Amino acid sequence: MSGIPFGSTEVIEVAKSGGLVGGGEDQPAIPPSDDDVEPIGPDDEVDDERLLDPSIEIRRHPTRIIIVEPLMALFMATYVSSQVLTSQFALKLVSVRFNFTSSGNDSCGPDMDPAVYELQQSVQARAAVLMTYFNVCSSVPAIFMVLFWGAYSDRVSRKVPILLAIFGQMIKFTIMVITMTMRANLYLILVGAFVDGIFGGASTVAMSCMAYISDTSTPKDRTIRLTVIEVTCGVCSALSQVLVGFGITNYGFIIPLYVLIACHALNSLYVIFFVPEIRYPRRGQRFVAKDHIFRTVRLYSTEDGNRKERLICLAALLFCSATIGGRFDPLILNSLNSPLCWSSILLGIYTAWTSLSAQFGGITLVSLLFRRIGEMGVGIIGCLSGIVYFSILAFCHTTLSMFLVVLAGVGSFAPVPMIRALKSKLTAADQQGALFAGSMAMETFCSLIGSTVFNTIYSATVADFSGAVFLVMGGFELCGLVFVIVLAVLMRRRQPIELITSVQADEPIND
Repeated sequence: MSGIPFGSTEVIEVAKSGGLVGGGEDQPAIPPSDDDVEPIGPDDEVDDERLLDPSIEIRRHPTRIIIVEPLMALFMATYVSSQVLTSQFALKLVSVRFNFTSSGNDSCGPDMDPAVYELQQSVQARAAVLMTYFNVCSSVPAIFMVLFWGAYSDRVSRKVPILLAIFGQMIKFTIMVITMTMRANLYLILVGAFVDGIFGGASTVAMSCMAYISDTSTPKDRTIRLTVIEVTCGVCSALSQVLVGFGITNYGFIIPLYVLIACHALNSLYVIFFVPEIRYPRRGQRFVAKDHIFRTVRLYSTEDGNRKERLICLAALLFCSATIGGRFDPLILNSLNSPLCWSSILLGIYTAWTSLSAQFGGITLVSLLFRRIGEMGVGIIGCLSGIVYFSILAFCHTTLSMFLVVLAGVGSFAPVPMIRALKSKLTAADQQGALFAGSMAMETFCSLIGSTVFNTIYSATVADFSGAVFLVMGGFELCGLVFVIVLAVLMRRRQPIELITSVQADEPIND
């Protein structure tokens, strides 16, 4: 990183008063162990944005630029493809229970028998309810765990939360395999979802990786790096969705699940051997402390000049993230329903097309407009794109119209990374883990609210007007647009953002 020459191997830390002190005899430094990182010496210059957390004894800067990007890309590809697989599996379980197997064959279509059509809508409604239970079991524990792991990663380790979340996903997939092979009760998959949530879920991995990037980047290039990783994850996720579609069609559900487990095993090995740790605790610091969670809460309850803006960012994230995380189940179920009746392959191609369009639309907006209109300008355009997309999607009943309407929503994913980047600039360098923990917890909560609301609406309206749920999603995007505009007005009234570089001196460090 520019501005930080490396020299002596002694350890420095930032005391509460803001001064730099060396590790004393009563607090001996933990020796470096990774070959691709260099320690910070006491005579080194430290950027204002790089002031250290007083509870951290060593914080080293990796010499590699690309570290967590491959990890997050593979993880999100696996996670997103598992969402597509899980929705189809839930529909399959309910279909078998009701002896309904017409999806994707000649009996499925606009001219199907009324009795069969009624049964199909009943199966769709039951599958939506099952996915609601699944999302609740996974998201509720994850909301609390991501708060804990976020503050923990600031104080102790960035790697440990990532590894545990990966292991939780592997356990979830293993339970799904057991459910399928042993023909166990379909509600057994809820146990796997709960275990995944207890280990932190996908939100913990995203939070830790984003905090890692914030640790190893400057505020000037942080927005670009966060957007690039979003796009990279989107491209990998799109490819994985196509492969999952082909896998389900040709091999059923078991083989694709084994592949997902293998991908997570590969990811865990990458984290262990190729991701250097950049945060180490003082000796004797407790593994579990209530301050790990309260530190994230204080980020939004303590006034430091930017609290109001961070709260508005959270409100904007609530609505924008709800449509991103909650759209999958209704969209997949609607695509498998009459009159579309898509196969798993066509569904995989469609979800890949949707992801690629949104991600490339996001990077295009950022690359062309970010330096001219800033985060909030890009966020406003993204919300407008989402409103148009969902409003038209509600009335699409042909395959061609479903694929074409995706072009209207090319910018619908853009507001989330923009809001994340702005919040990062408004927060101290030594509170990035707590910041992203709050964001990920809120986004997990929003996805839970979105999936619960949208699945419930879809279940209630699928027989009469299946597109009603997409109009509700458009309303969520409209609410997000309002908060983004309010935030943009507040930011224009202020001086250029003054980056916060350290926590308040009177903030408690440990219990």
